Amino acid sequence: MTTLPGLSDDELDHHDPAFVADPWPTYQHLRRDRPVSHSSRYGGFWLLTRYDDVVAAAADWSRFTSAIPGTLLIPSGMQRSFPFLPLEYDPPDHTVYRQLVAPVFSPRRVNALTGEIRSLAERLLDPLLAAGGGDLATAFAAPLTSGALALFIGLPDEDKSLWVDLVRRSFEGSVRDHEDAARAGAEFRDYIDGLIAARRENRSDDLISLLLDSEVEGRTLTEDQIRGFTMLVLVAGHETTAAALSYALWHLARHPADLDRLREDRAVIPSAVEEFLRLSSPVSIFARNAASDTEFQGCPMSAGEVVGLSFSSANRDETHFDAPETCRLDRRPNRHLAFGSGIHFCLGAQMARRELSVALEVVVDSGTSLTLDGEVCRKGRGDALALATLPIRFR
Repeated sequence: MTTLPGLSDDELDHHDPAFVADPWPTYQHLRRDRPVSHSSRYGGFWLLTRYDDVVAAAADWSRFTSAIPGTLLIPSGMQRSFPFLPLEYDPPDHTVYRQLVAPVFSPRRVNALTGEIRSLAERLLDPLLAAGGGDLATAFAAPLTSGALALFIGLPDEDKSLWVDLVRRSFEGSVRDHEDAARAGAEFRDYIDGLIAARRENRSDDLISLLLDSEVEGRTLTEDQIRGFTMLVLVAGHETTAAALSYALWHLARHPADLDRLREDRAVIPSAVEEFLRLSSPVSIFARNAASDTEFQGCPMSAGEVVGLSFSSANRDETHFDAPETCRLDRRPNRHLAFGSGIHFCLGAQMARRELSVALEVVVDSGTSLTLDGEVCRKGRGDALALATLPIRFR
């Protein structure tokens, strides 16, 4: 019998290095034979792998709640008593707070940053072009997305390496180095609290100032709410977009004909971005909790049990995508779930799409071709797929 990556005694370990490196055969097996599966790993969790099931559970917040802080990932990357606003709220509170922060992600704010994102991408790519190549995951994708995010929410540019490292340690360490993850989580919270305190004394036009001046039903936001929303934007807005961009560049290095097509017809770039998002699915598994004793597809679930929704598996579901393992730059329709589904659809989707499109335009405009120049390494979590290194040679 062939052993599938991450499966042992018929239970999934989604952080098994073999699974992280190649989860797709295991996901295909689960979709076909065990679409609703259970694993005792990491405290125990259920996993939904089919597109229709993931969409149904994501829409059914009354049965599968998000309102338990710190349980979005399996295991949690950051122990918290306060929620990530609005992601860890259910209606009606979710509706109120999502409407409150939605203007932060308005098309006007995203459009206003396009020129600066392009300039940042060009500044990052130029020295790599001059050197003939480099690690595009660490020297291009990561600093581009963290820099764009710092511009977007008004963080000091000199703090970028600090908060990026704290986010990385708190989430990557939660699988194998719990003590360091806890330290990083506490330091991250302290850093955010310092920013909030500074803005209380001296308002600006940044995100935290906007939150400090906001009211819901005549009440200002609490410290926990401001902290939770700011931390969520930094956690969700950097790593995921960097992962999607790294994947896109990795694909183009392995498929030069696709790079040529983008160069010949830049109008394909928006649909190519959607296809790269579908195939990379940086948020691979997002968790909910059973709100009460329930049953899903014949499987009994007890109140409080963790229920993982595999967006990455759903994005390769054969019943929804023709030839799902194949990259089609002009795939239409492409109703992928890379940004989630239901009421928690990612607020920052438009910003992420803009960053990815601009980055690909800058690479295409450079006129260079991409060739792999060494081993590509993945990061260690199976619920947040990302490349740690992407060595590329230009020519």
